[in-house]
Amino acid sequence: MLVIGVLICILPCGCGIVKTAVVATAAIVGLAGYAVYKTGEAVVVGVGKAGSAVATGTGAAVSVVFMNGDFKTQYPDRVQTVWTAARRAFEKAMLVKIDGSFDALSGELTAETRDGTKITLKLKSNALQKTDASIRVGITGDMEMSETIHNLILQELSAPSGPPALPRTAQEIKS
Repeated sequence: MLVIGVLICILPCGCGIVKTAVVATAAIVGLAGYAVYKTGEAVVVGVGKAGSAVATGTGAAVSVVFMNGDFKTQYPDRVQTVWTAARRAFEKAMLVKIDGSFDALSGELTAETRDGTKITLKLKSNALQKTDASIRVGITGDMEMSETIHNLILQELSAPSGPPALPRTAQEIKS
């Protein structure tokens, strides 16, 4: 079976120029796997392992790949920062049986939903001092739930940490 997808790249400058390319992938449905590449407003769905998807992100958008049940993305922070944000996100989502560990190069965090569905987050440091992440929900993977968890982690990463800064001068105190 031949599956043809259209890749649409919207340039970040916002100038309205759209670049398209046709991608062909040969696969047998059901045996080869399933992948979704998503960045910004463009989504590419592919079936099979004939090619590989590369995801890159900018400050404005985070790219993700959902392939064979794993939701893969990259965070612009170190493993420790992402792991801590993920743990806070898991706690705020009221997940149970939260457990895991990390070091400077990698980390893993597991939890369960109230109905017993296992969630696994695997983190790995890369050469760019960013963190590659893989989220898996359940045995076969759940793209929607994985994306929800990813968004919760992003919220925690963007949340201010620590107490608010204290004013430094008398004039700042009067203002």
